Amino acid sequence: NYIDNFNVAYGRGEAAWKICDQPFLGTPVLLTIGGEYDRNLKGTYQARGDQTTAWTGQVMFGALAKRGQWYVAYQYKHVEADAVLDTLTDDDFGGTDREGHVVRAFYNVRDWWSIGGTAFITEKISQRSNTGHNQLGIDGQQQVRLFVDTMFKF
Repeated sequence: NYIDNFNVAYGRGEAAWKICDQPFLGTPVLLTIGGEYDRNLKGTYQARGDQTTAWTGQVMFGALAKRGQWYVAYQYKHVEADAVLDTLTDDDFGGTDREGHVVRAFYNVRDWWSIGGTAFITEKISQRSNTGHNQLGIDGQQQVRLFVDTMFKF
């Protein structure tokens, strides 16, 4: 049961620059920078403490459009315990009440098939004992998750 409904305001932006027309090691020279900011405006949660903010920043190089193309990306996320509804957050990242790094790399084997991997290196933000998808543990407790993915385009 949740104390109250969430009332989250958010903003998101992304910009991409094609640095030059010549490919670099088979991939477009495309740099993408983006970010997002979320704030839970519901008064009930703010009365429990200042755990109502989430934000992320990301930078990516390359693209996955054709065979032989690849990309690498780095993202930093900070998701406080009551910033967003914990059942809807990125469970691979570890849910809410976590902050840390996400590193991705993907390669297009064919125009329709790519393989890659993602590393999530996160730590718990607060000492709150949480429930649901919030992570249990102590402040600063680290977690590392590694994923290998393959995607097919139809």
